[in-house]
Amino acid sequence: GDITWSPMAIDKIVSESKDYTDFRERTYEVAGLDSFIAFACKIVMKGSKSTEPPFIKDLRVIALAL
Repeated sequence: GDITWSPMAIDKIVSESKDYTDFRERTYEVAGLDSFIAFACKIVMKGSKSTEPPFIKDLRVIALAL
């Protein structure tokens, strides 16, 4: 069946990047979800320069049903 995605807003900005080689750390949170036994993470990234596309390094995703 179709998966319903729940968009997440930035909960906390942990660090800001200074240039292209510097990485940002963010935390996100979403409330009101039903309990679950599995999850999927969909990431959409945007960049301003086609010669410097955004990329992810050391992705950590933790899902808690509280």
